[in-house]
Formats: sequence, structure tokens, C-alpha cells
Amino acid sequence: MRSTKSDRSKPANAQAEDPRALLCTGQSYLERLGVLYMEKIRVHIVTELYMREMTPAQFFATVGGTSYPAVRRHFVKLVETGWLRQVRPASGGPGKPGMLHRATELPLIDNETFERFPVSIRDTFTVQLLEEMGCRLGEAMSAGTAQSRNGGLGVFKVAELDESGWCMALAAVEHCFKVLSQIQTDAKLRIDHGYGRPLSMIVNLAAFEMPTAKAPGSITGELPLVDGSALIRHHWPERIGKVFVDPLNLAIIDVLHGATLTSSQLHDYFGMRTPRKLRERCQFLAELGFVAILTGDPLGGSDSDARSHRFRATSPRTSKAAILRPIPPSAREGDLWQAFDQFASASVEALEGGTFNIRPDRHLTESQLLIDEIGRTQVVEALANCKASLEQAKRVTQRQQCGGNVSSFGLLVTGFNSPFREMRG
Repeated sequence: MRSTKSDRSKPANAQAEDPRALLCTGQSYLERLGVLYMEKIRVHIVTELYMREMTPAQFFATVGGTSYPAVRRHFVKLVETGWLRQVRPASGGPGKPGMLHRATELPLIDNETFERFPVSIRDTFTVQLLEEMGCRLGEAMSAGTAQSRNGGLGVFKVAELDESGWCMALAAVEHCFKVLSQIQTDAKLRIDHGYGRPLSMIVNLAAFEMPTAKAPGSITGELPLVDGSALIRHHWPERIGKVFVDPLNLAIIDVLHGATLTSSQLHDYFGMRTPRKLRERCQFLAELGFVAILTGDPLGGSDSDARSHRFRATSPRTSKAAILRPIPPSAREGDLWQAFDQFASASVEALEGGTFNIRPDRHLTESQLLIDEIGRTQVVEALANCKASLEQAKRVTQRQQCGGNVSSFGLLVTGFNSPFREMRG
């Protein structure tokens, strides 16, 4: 996931863009994401096969799944929707060789797409990625692979920057992210030709604005929290996958950020479907945890919905404890832990203050890399260069500040070895 701007949604009676044009028609990128997110294992398949080629049998033997036929069906679906491509027949091994597959791209959400999301959807993606970062760090610390060696890095800073300093800092983080992709590609060629032993590494990068006393606060703070039972029934990423498969879902959530409405009021706003169909759709979104069904005083009017069915978008929930929960207490020490602990605190503060996603150019990524020792050395060098550039951005702000406006920004640069799964099958 990349970055977005978190602005307030317009109320239902405001002059807003046609909600039916919220998403592109046809098989849009979001609809492809919906197919991918509909089953959690599909995200694992695409992430793993972006790093290395596998047959369905090799993925099932190495990573797992409910059954080999089920994994094979997921491969077929991902090829149909363009997430995977067939590379060549696998060589060696008994029986008929399977077909090696490779992912065509990672499921990254670019700025333009992310900016079209309703506010709570943007924040939900951020929450999920923060919790995913905690899980991956916890796995590495439990396995004993996360300890820094050969210059591994774990740094988080809250820096006071003016606009030029922010631009320098963001450029440094974006450049580092692009360099990681180049390092991954070069390492794959060496590994495929037998010149290096593969190892796994994770790099987390973040650059976002911190709240101030003058911050307006997030609109999500005014919304009801997600129903916890919905999170139990429908786990991420299936929840968002079911939203993406129909553009109307995001349009409804977007409208319900600005006002609490009945299905008849939604019908008046959209000018499409019937109140009953829209009520059923809102109830479906409530099952997924993206809409709350409210009861209380009637809103007025002749519609019986006014007394029993009012709808509002929900706010995602997380906490520092939830982000850090996967990390064993015995491993909570050292530079890497301190950096991530501070980052978790600052991230929750920025989400609650409505500033984490306020800029269209903020950055939050987790890169899972399959590299060799040469690649690892290059990653460490790239992270060190990024850290040095962030320090330079702070110095530039300090030199140029003459009563100008400055803001606080959270800046994260971490890299650590993660457990590596030898390919089987």
C-alpha cells in the first residue's frame, strides 16, 4: 500500500461528484483486488510468487493450504485475473512436471486509487498493514532471525520539518523503496544461476504527518467503531475483497461518512436501486463491519426505515497493544524493538488525530525480499543511505527556518532477516 490524502467526506445533501463514477467501470484494478483479497491464501500466493517461481504443488508443499486441488484452483483464478503468469514447465522430479508461475505485480495501492477510498477504508488499510508489520516482526523475533547483524537497521524518529524538508525526506523513502525492488531483481538472477544462497528479509518504511494541537481530528473519530463480531466472522482481507467486487459498496460507505441516512435517503441520493435493495446492501456491509446499523429517535418522514434502520460508516479500531501483541515479551529489547515500539505509538496517535493519511504523498510499505548475501549487503547500504538522507532533511529545515511553518513527521526505516522457507516439492 502506498499513500493517500484523508479528507472529510461530503454530506449527502452537498454537491458531490456522482457516486456512480467513484470507481471505473469494467474490470478495474479494484475489482481485480477484490478477486485477490476474497481468499486470504491468494494474497500469500501472489506475495510469495513475486519473490520466486513456483508450481501449485511446490507452493502447497512449501507454504501450505487446505488441499492441493484448492491451491491449484486459486492459481487458475489468479492467472485468469492477471495476477499470475505461467513461466515454463518445472524440470526434474518424478511424474509430469508442473508449470512454474510468477506473480505479475504486487497488490500495491497507488496514490490515485487510495485517494478515492472513503476515509475509514483508507484508515482500515493502514491499520491492517500496521498489524501485519507487528506479526512479521514477531515471527522473526520468535525465530531469532531479527537481531541486527552486519549493520542491520532499526530507526524511528519524529522530525520537525518544513515543506522542503518533508519533500527531501519523502524522496529519500521513495527512492529507497524503488532500490529494494532493483536489489530483489538482481538477487533473483544470481540465485537462479546458483551464485547465491537465498535468505528472506523484511524492510519497513514509513513517512507520515503527526498531529498537532491545531489538528482538526479525524472524521473517523466521530464514527461508531467496527463491530467486533464482524471481525470474527469475516477476517481481513476477505472483508475488503467483498467490498471491492461491486463499486456501489465503496460509494455507499463514502456517502455514510458524511451523514447518518436511511435507505430511502440513500435512494434519493443515488437515484438508483430501490430503498429495499439499498437497505439489504447496507445490512451486508454491516455484516462485514464497514457500516453500523443505528436505532434511536426517528429522523422524520414517511419511510418506516426512519424509525428502525439508520446507517453510518464505521471507524476501524486498533491500539498499540494490538500492533505489538505478536512480539514475544522476551524479545522486546534492542534497537529494532525500540524503533518499532515508538513507531507503533506514533502511528496510533496519528490515526486517532486524523493526520496519518492526511497527505496524498505519505508512505507506508512492508517489503518482503528474497535475496542473497550480496543483496543483503546492498539492502543494508540502501537503508543507511536513506537514514542519512532523513538526517540531512532535518538539517536543511534547521538551517532554513526563519519563523516559517514546520510540522512533525514520523519517519521509520527498519530492516531485518525473517525466517526462510526452503522450497519443497
